[in-house]
Amino acid sequence: MFKDAGEKEEYLQKNKVIYDFNALVKDYFEWDEEGNILLDSSKCCQSIRDITNYATCIGWIMLPDGSLALLKNSLGDVDRRLNLSDYNIARYNCLLMPELARQFGLESAQYYFARRVKNRPKTNLKFILTTDFRSREKKEELVEGLDILSDDNIFSITEIIEQMEDYLIENGARIEDIEQCKRDFLKQTLFHKFIEHTDENNGNWGIIKDQYNHFQLAPCYDLDCACRIHKTTKKRRQCDNTKTDLQSFIEQYKEESWFPRYLEEVMRHFSLQEAYKKVEENTKIKIPEQERIRYEAFFQEKQKELKNAYELSIAGREKGEQR
Repeated sequence: MFKDAGEKEEYLQKNKVIYDFNALVKDYFEWDEEGNILLDSSKCCQSIRDITNYATCIGWIMLPDGSLALLKNSLGDVDRRLNLSDYNIARYNCLLMPELARQFGLESAQYYFARRVKNRPKTNLKFILTTDFRSREKKEELVEGLDILSDDNIFSITEIIEQMEDYLIENGARIEDIEQCKRDFLKQTLFHKFIEHTDENNGNWGIIKDQYNHFQLAPCYDLDCACRIHKTTKKRRQCDNTKTDLQSFIEQYKEESWFPRYLEEVMRHFSLQEAYKKVEENTKIKIPEQERIRYEAFFQEKQKELKNAYELSIAGREKGEQR
């Protein structure tokens, strides 16, 4: 693939991805005692970037160096008829799910709680803020799944991957980029099924393209509809048997050479306590005990489900091969 080691190193340096999630926030914002970023109009201004494709966004904020951060309604992309417990879980999902995604070997957008400086009372409406994960230096562009697929309502995993591959080939993507995008899409799908992400619409995934014609799957984003926080219309990626459950997904992809080892690594390194710690380090928010109790019950169940699916599909197959 590469003529020599020098050419390979040049490629890796040119295309490596570094997401310094906190740098922009630390440079321009302060936090209040509750962990909310204080949006000070003297340090940022409203951007005119179009937000018509975003369901609940308030707008983009431009920082002094030209970097952008997206300000969203605190409720996120969920049905408005939520009880208080579900509302809180939806909000904390924005902070916790990115840390869990990283335990699955995935990149993720980073989210923070925020409020405007002029609104000092604690009862005021809170917002969700996220820094732009696209690199300005490499002129990265996000191409959403909606613009890749022939139909917005395609939820077959097989069909999505086939059309994504067609798009990448047509746009001159390198073989290694195509294979990595396909592999990362499967990792992302496993993660979505593990957290029961119920808003897998084709605007919630995409491909990042840069000026060097390097392609990669976009980081995870819009993860508030997880942990049994549902939308009115549930959209989930389907296996070939039309089912959306974890067992069906693992059964379908168990023959992928890299997949069994990846599953083993995920099960070995998953740690809710470590995710809590990372949330507090990155956002200054400590997830309350009431929400932790609910998360711990949910993920105890999901860990058991993942282990059972692995044993039925992969460990069982390996035992059969040894006989």
